[in-house]
Amino acid sequence: MRAVSPRDAPRASKCRYDGASAVVCFGREPVVGVDASTGAILWQLPDEKANRVAPKVTAVWHGRVYGKTDNGTVALDSRTGTDLPTPPGIAPDLVNAFTGIAISASGDDVTAYQSAG
Repeated sequence: MRAVSPRDAPRASKCRYDGASAVVCFGREPVVGVDASTGAILWQLPDEKANRVAPKVTAVWHGRVYGKTDNGTVALDSRTGTDLPTPPGIAPDLVNAFTGIAISASGDDVTAYQSAG
């Protein structure tokens, strides 16, 4: 089955499947969560009414969206867009069932840590 998003859906430069049930589209605002089966929009950020900004998405994996904002790192539930804990406080650039890898802004340092899975 192929789902097609509505014509009025926000455009993004990248979309990633979370490995569970949602596709997250990002690269330009807004960041949008889409149901992988139906193409229905589940959530989008920024949300001015809720005073929430759109993160710069770094990775999408297993029901989570990882990213950065001016206030620090974030992890979001890919189905609802709600905030989740982000231990150890860094947003991975790559993540799988075992490890998250974060690369420093300079590209000189790499940090590996156990992923929240």
